[in-house]
Amino acid sequence: MLFKDKGLNDWNSTRVALLITQGLHISDLRIHFLNWFALYANTRLLWIPIPQNNDASWTTEDEQRFAKLKRRMRNLYWLDNLQKMISPQFIRFVKEQLFPDFQMGGEPIIVSLDQQGRIVHRNIMHMIHVWAYKYIEENTLGVQGIYNITALVKKELKKETSNINDVIPEINDMVSVLVGDIDSKIVAWAHNIEKRIQNLIEQSTPYNNEREKFLWQQEPNYSLDLVVGTWSRNVYLHYEIQKWFDTKNYIFLYGGNHITWIREFTSRVHQLGSKIQLKVELAYVGKNTMIRSVIEKEKMSHSALYDSYLVGWFWTRLQSMFLSRIYYLDSINRFDEECNDEILQGLKKLLAYEGKNTRIEGWALLSKGKKVVVCGHGVKILQVINEYEIWKENIATKGFDEVFKDHHEMLISASSLKSHSCCALEYSNTLNKISENEKCPECSYSMHKFVTFTCCHGHDIDLDEECYH
Repeated sequence: MLFKDKGLNDWNSTRVALLITQGLHISDLRIHFLNWFALYANTRLLWIPIPQNNDASWTTEDEQRFAKLKRRMRNLYWLDNLQKMISPQFIRFVKEQLFPDFQMGGEPIIVSLDQQGRIVHRNIMHMIHVWAYKYIEENTLGVQGIYNITALVKKELKKETSNINDVIPEINDMVSVLVGDIDSKIVAWAHNIEKRIQNLIEQSTPYNNEREKFLWQQEPNYSLDLVVGTWSRNVYLHYEIQKWFDTKNYIFLYGGNHITWIREFTSRVHQLGSKIQLKVELAYVGKNTMIRSVIEKEKMSHSALYDSYLVGWFWTRLQSMFLSRIYYLDSINRFDEECNDEILQGLKKLLAYEGKNTRIEGWALLSKGKKVVVCGHGVKILQVINEYEIWKENIATKGFDEVFKDHHEMLISASSLKSHSCCALEYSNTLNKISENEKCPECSYSMHKFVTFTCCHGHDIDLDEECYH
């Protein structure tokens, strides 16, 4: 599919977004996702690769690679003549209007436009990773709860006229007629409002700053649903794992790179389940491919992310959620160095445990149904399990989850900081709200700040993790 050089005006009443990339560097994983989004989200993605040369020139090799990529980006649109259409003026516009969202050396961005071609969101990439397109489109303005008004009116009228039933026997029929008349008017009014809202939705894009803000307002608490997604949002876990979240089961999500810790942890959890006579499920969601294969071979637990694609998008989604949450908190003036937002802190901990430069044996998140009970360093979680005899007497009065959490917090407060392995939290260089002082999500010490330049040659670097201990 080609975008002829007639301009965006020929796409009237069509949702349009600009995919802007650093040259022709785009990962296989992202190509797969963008093709899916462009196909199903009723949005035309116009791909604009920015040349890395200052003169915006394209080499013969660039042209050949572009021709190959076009065959793979089958659901996207692009410019007919890159050399002609991507002018120095456009590059200057990108640098002036879209910086720091887009930087050379950074990740691709998707700029959302309205019907008039105006920018309504400078980068929806994180937004569409966090929530599926259907969830974004359906979770919008609407008339809610208004149809229950007539039932309340009828109840109140009958209550207030109950003392005259004897003198006016037909009073109940009169109330029903009145309520019926009110009901028909309310229904007609509501339908009119809903029609007008639908017209507004069809004439605009749901991918804007206000919608992203609205979606976060519907996510008040940190929960397992938020971490793993649901079927109505973007979800990357196996169906069997997803079924657990609709129950009151205790669930351990865990990760790590040390097979010795993995073996001991899974064994102790199975033993704990037998002792407390409760069902405790285990699902590995770490990035390490070799660990995942050992878990499957030895049947230690479920390997919830059973291929590299699922692993990549699970952690990409969490990273996107982290960045999107920062933008949201900043928009409501709640983001600063002392920000203790529950969702943000929960995401920081998970991302720090599976960061590129993190060197911890393992980590685990315990939940009861969809409620996150505790998330912590593997050594401390394993210590809680091993010290079951110490805290088991309190289960009857406080419940397993609360006692487990209390003992974990006690161990954290009493532990030596030297016992913690290194954690690493990575921020995108395109984020203009990076804290100058970041507290470690594990020990609350100030973290060291490094500047790292990384080139993954068009691949997703997290999927190359193969360390094994």
